[in-house]
Amino acid sequence: MSDTYITSLPVVLAALSGILILILDLSIKKAEKIVFFFSILFSILIPLPAFLFYGLKTKAFSNQLLADSLSYIFLILISTISLFIILISFSYNKRREVRYNEFYALLFFANAGLISIVSSYNLLVLFLSFEIFSFSSYVLTGIVKDRLSSEASFKYIYTGIISSSVGLLGIAFIYGTSGSLYIDKIILNGNYKLGLVAGFILFLINIFFKFSIVPFHIWTPDVYEGAPTPISAYFSVAPKLAVIIFIIRLININFLSLMNFQTLIWILSAATILWGNLAALKQRNLKRIMAYSAIAHSGYISMGFLLPFDLAYKYLIFYSVSYIFLNLSAFTFLSYLTSGINDDAKLENISGFSQKRPFESFVFTLALISLAGFPPTIGFFAKFYLFIALIKQGFLYITLIAVLGTVISVFYYFRIIMYLYFKEGGKEYGFDIWGRIVLFLNMIIILFLSFYPEIIFKILRG
Repeated sequence: MSDTYITSLPVVLAALSGILILILDLSIKKAEKIVFFFSILFSILIPLPAFLFYGLKTKAFSNQLLADSLSYIFLILISTISLFIILISFSYNKRREVRYNEFYALLFFANAGLISIVSSYNLLVLFLSFEIFSFSSYVLTGIVKDRLSSEASFKYIYTGIISSSVGLLGIAFIYGTSGSLYIDKIILNGNYKLGLVAGFILFLINIFFKFSIVPFHIWTPDVYEGAPTPISAYFSVAPKLAVIIFIIRLININFLSLMNFQTLIWILSAATILWGNLAALKQRNLKRIMAYSAIAHSGYISMGFLLPFDLAYKYLIFYSVSYIFLNLSAFTFLSYLTSGINDDAKLENISGFSQKRPFESFVFTLALISLAGFPPTIGFFAKFYLFIALIKQGFLYITLIAVLGTVISVFYYFRIIMYLYFKEGGKEYGFDIWGRIVLFLNMIIILFLSFYPEIIFKILRG
């Protein structure tokens, strides 16, 4: 099999999955369950190239796409994320009257864009990949027919178009200065002129928008609140993971330090950590609390961009893996807080919920405690390893700000736990078998990684 086929196979599989879902729905009447099970099957099949070709490094289309260990790690993780999203969305889509075929097809199209992002070695291909993801995301945000979802989709569209326009302008500056769109050649040809620096700042604004970095985070709380909760879960982990992989590639060629972007990253990380945690304190809607929590964790992760490649690779992937399963656990719980056809994720509604649903409440609590960074959970080890690495590299003050942000986060995480266990008068919500399966799997993964965190480093070394 040629390098072109190997490199492009994951993107093709994801795109074909979306197309086949649409064909199935058109061909079969009342195909909801069939579409659901085929979506599960496709999510299992898409990461197969990662297991078949792991260890190979291939390129395609004049080196515009790259397949290596980083892209295969992402392929496995994004497929796992999609599988969990599909499982928890089955009853959610039924309760909120969402069309299954459109939901799952758009999810696979979004995945195709994200897989292309982590494989891109050309800025124009990277931009187009972001747009494939973005347009799918806009529709997924507004796929529920209610006012809140429509408003969230509209806000996401106009802020997304602005950020994409700024990013495209940055690409024009970069090409005009360096004469190339290939990341490695830009470094060689650009000579760090003002136009190149300005171009990459504009391009990074588009990247930071997707990553919910302050002050480019303004879309996040409204979109997380208005979007279908499984899609909010998807937004909280999938695009962030893609951005992390892309930034790791930039760190690998020493790009950020050569362009003197470290000070900019330091400031934005500190602002994101503090604003995300402080803003979460006054929220009463659980989806908005988790949105600001996601913003704060974007700040923690972006601190890792200050590290050299060998450390950034290990600790950013470690943090990302732990964050994925913690956030998926939390949002899985929230996806079942619906009343009629409406989301009902108010803090007061889960009062005393632990007495009615002890298992679901336990998994949610485990995720919150781990997100807060309490030992000996995986969330503690993720922060601990990252903070120690930063201190050893001389970034003491940003680490102290991160510790302060972690202390602040304890208040809003434990306020949720207090309502779960020590308040009364909440509502009753039902969980189907798929939701319990996802919660159980997440619980096993979280507990296993909490007691054996070294397994991630061993896999990365392998």
